[in-house]
Amino acid sequence: EVTPGYPGTLNVCAAGNRGVNADYAPMYPGAYDNRGIVSVLATDSNDVGASFTNFGLASVDIAAPGVSIYSTSPTGTCSLCDASGYKYLSGTSMASPHVAGVATAVLSRNPSLTAAQARDALLDPRSYDAVTDAKARSTSSGGRLNFYKALTNTTFLSNPVLNQFPTLTL
Repeated sequence: EVTPGYPGTLNVCAAGNRGVNADYAPMYPGAYDNRGIVSVLATDSNDVGASFTNFGLASVDIAAPGVSIYSTSPTGTCSLCDASGYKYLSGTSMASPHVAGVATAVLSRNPSLTAAQARDALLDPRSYDAVTDAKARSTSSGGRLNFYKALTNTTFLSNPVLNQFPTLTL
């Protein structure tokens, strides 16, 4: 738990790639109930939850692109290797860096934010796009990361108020 008044650390975590409800079958550290964690679901280019992505209203926070992401790769002979040093990869580990980058930009824009406030800035409804796909919507926010909205959410950035975690009965 991040203590109010202390900057703390914001951990952006992959929700997992088993295609399960993380509320029932959690993958850690993403599923920890901790204000210092943002757990990320993977979507494709149409904002559809990837077939492999874990989801969960209590355990997963936000969606981000995670299918066919052009990434660097080793040049050796492993299964992830490619002679060019680049490869299209998919997974919640490909979605998480998008959220980490936007969190960094939000903190750069307002360095006085605590880790909890930066997390809540990302999860504020004015900072993301709502999605219609049922799986992609199966997060605490029900939305997909939007860099521009998060960075220009002046209401939250100028007067941050911590969100309260939802109370869910499973």
